[in-house]
Amino acid sequence: MILCLALVGTYMKPPILTGKNARRKQSMSNTKKIRNIAVSSMAATAAVAAVAPVVSADSINFSDVQKGDSHYDGIMALAEQGIVAGYEDGSFGVYDNVTRQQVAVMLANALDLGTPSDIDSVLSAYDDVDADSLYAEQIAAVTEAGAFTGNNGKFNPSKEISREQMASVLVSGLGLEDYVSGDDVDVNLDNVSQSHADNVQVLANLGLTVALDDFHPSEKISRGAFATMLHGALNVEQPATLEIEKVNAAGNNDLTATINGSVTSADRVTISLDEENVIEADLDDEGNFTFTTDKLKQGEYTATVVAHQGEETVERTVDFTVGLEVNAVTATTLAVDKDTDEQFLEFAINESDKNIDVATLVENGYDVEFQSTNTDVLANKSTGELNQSKLSGVEQFEYKVVVTKDDVTIESDLTEVNVESYASSVTSISDYDLLFDTNVVNKGGVISVTDEKVSLNNFDVTYKNGDEAEINGTNSQVDFSSSDESVALIDEDGNITPVSAGQVTFTIEAGNVEEQVTVTVSDEEREATSAELSKETIGLVSSAEDTFELTVTDQFGDAVKGFDKDIANVKNSDNEQILAVTNGPDTDSTDAEGKRTFTVEADDTNEGTGALEVTNAAGDVLGTIDVTVDADTEVASRQLELASDAADTTLDLNPLDTDKEVTLALNEYNASGLKIGGYDFSSGDYTVESSNTDVITADSEDGQINVTAESEGTAKVLVKEGSVVRYEMDITVEDTTPSVSNVSFQENIEITSAGTLNLEDDILDNVSLTSEGTVAYEVDNGDVVAYIDVDDEDDITLGTIDVLSNDFDNAQFVNDSDSDNIELAKNYDDDASEITGFESSDEGTVVVRFTAEGETNAKAARSIHVNVE
Repeated sequence: MILCLALVGTYMKPPILTGKNARRKQSMSNTKKIRNIAVSSMAATAAVAAVAPVVSADSINFSDVQKGDSHYDGIMALAEQGIVAGYEDGSFGVYDNVTRQQVAVMLANALDLGTPSDIDSVLSAYDDVDADSLYAEQIAAVTEAGAFTGNNGKFNPSKEISREQMASVLVSGLGLEDYVSGDDVDVNLDNVSQSHADNVQVLANLGLTVALDDFHPSEKISRGAFATMLHGALNVEQPATLEIEKVNAAGNNDLTATINGSVTSADRVTISLDEENVIEADLDDEGNFTFTTDKLKQGEYTATVVAHQGEETVERTVDFTVGLEVNAVTATTLAVDKDTDEQFLEFAINESDKNIDVATLVENGYDVEFQSTNTDVLANKSTGELNQSKLSGVEQFEYKVVVTKDDVTIESDLTEVNVESYASSVTSISDYDLLFDTNVVNKGGVISVTDEKVSLNNFDVTYKNGDEAEINGTNSQVDFSSSDESVALIDEDGNITPVSAGQVTFTIEAGNVEEQVTVTVSDEEREATSAELSKETIGLVSSAEDTFELTVTDQFGDAVKGFDKDIANVKNSDNEQILAVTNGPDTDSTDAEGKRTFTVEADDTNEGTGALEVTNAAGDVLGTIDVTVDADTEVASRQLELASDAADTTLDLNPLDTDKEVTLALNEYNASGLKIGGYDFSSGDYTVESSNTDVITADSEDGQINVTAESEGTAKVLVKEGSVVRYEMDITVEDTTPSVSNVSFQENIEITSAGTLNLEDDILDNVSLTSEGTVAYEVDNGDVVAYIDVDDEDDITLGTIDVLSNDFDNAQFVNDSDSDNIELAKNYDDDASEITGFESSDEGTVVVRFTAEGETNAKAARSIHVNVE
């Protein structure tokens, strides 16, 4: 029969035990480090006792321990390890108070303590325990190891222990104080005995107790609670010691030095060469750090490396020498911007990943010369400065750097440089829209073979000059391809044609940047399958009105545009109509977001309750609103609210938006919380005003409050009774009026044949805006004005495109009345309304420049080379 050493019960219910030397034996790797560390401090002379095998988890079953019980995990874990067992009746005795001799057994088991070789000598310290006593071996083992001892000549084996005593037993027996790091946890020690207070603090710091407000120190601790505490204590992790394992520093012969190393248990590392300049090095997950200094003067240096863990620090110093000796040169410039002045070619020395400046080498006795395969592009061969005026029309060139000192010359290999327009070179695509039905945003990545007007569009891009813009699929910078045209086609403008069910990946290319979009094409036809309603309940008194907003989505989770299914009027249990449903004020079907607003009006006679149901074409109920109507019109409360669920408290000055105004209502409710209607301000009891009329104005009319945006900011709508503010609402005004975020002209524009050049087809590439809008163009005195047409209001002026030329004094933009196009012409005779195009033998340069409204610096400029044969 296999028996285990038990966490003993009371004498009335003796535990299952083997003989005196019964012991357990198992690997304790699952209790992490605490047991091995604690045992190492115990007496080394403890003998190895006989052991009992580990208990299988499947064989453990205590009648009073169930899954979900607060002490289940601790008891079962210790039982599996053979540290505890139950009573003969099959119970564990969860709520029996634990005694000192039981604690001795548990600690001896947990720490793998063997029986002392001279048990009589160890137990002679006590007059109430001898070698024949119950659990004498375990009491002797913990006594010799110093894990748990008695006092005043007694061990008191049958005495129960309190919670504060338990804290001291665990802390001293397992050496838990060595595992504490960081600041003390806030725990109430007012009612804890002074001799145990520090140990209770240790348990709190280690997270072994959550009884921080009141530890209940004098209460006895049960077997179950002690098992939980012991299990937690055995699994406490040893805090890592803050340490700098290694640190190295070396000069790189380019007036820089590299300092690297590794640390243990640090949350950050700082490096300093003097008291004033301290930097924080990048620290990876493995504790490694590397830092390369900025340029230093030649000489001897000492770096101080400090590892930090909270407030604790350790430091080490390392010496290094900084020098400058050129052994190799690398030309590092790979691209330049044709539209930027004062650009310099760059280089590095000694295979460094950091460039070095010419002045540093010159100061240290070196001569530097830049050589190029195109000498025109160099404005200064000693500094590498480029001649921006000569970059137009150049696609690429090569250069190298020659460094000389003391008759020793070192030169780089030739490096190819691409000449680009940074204002039109895309470096990233951060977002885009997959659209169907023209303007419905696809959210689930599934399109149907029955979908029409599907496209990839509205790409958020970043250009090489740092500008950000939104461009569309028709932009010449963007190209598209399909991974499987049998599933879906995509044309040059991003328009998609679904072909058959399957999966397809579309590739978006903009310059050297690629973005892939994987789409599933389904053969299911879209149908409305769910509806979100802005209200769960509508409660009105007779004849009162209200609104609600409906949002409809399909089986793919996308908005359903054009959902125009009528909603039936609501009837009560007597089949009497209590609520009439009418279309909203703006539309009779859902918009591109699947939204539609409805107005409801309570019947003037009938009362009761009912349900408003939204159904699809198949009759499926997509959503409901519970409706209550009664005739009690006595006002019990008022509340300042938005008059429509479709509205919000943020207004927009953008003239293209319809969000410059919002309507509020001081709604009145009866005692049942049913809406009566808006307060009639003509009675004079309440008045309305704005807290800041520069931001918003507010006027009351016909039971409503009309709020109008005036300028950006935040203000309150105030409803006053006399001079007392009774109700208020915050209103925020923003301005998303479009402005120009980025402009790009086409690359390598040339006029090589007689005639004019079309603005939109041949010159402009893209004009990106900060918000949605359609750019239009008109000619004004030879310049082009870019603007957005606004109905019934002043247009939004975006900027001006003008023409500059030393070779063609009268070059300008003109409006071709025959084609209604805007053309770049050589001359225009206003009196004769005659356009003169560029002619044979014309040679020179024309510059077009876009300047945004309100700015002085050009957004973009492009040189157009004229060479008409």
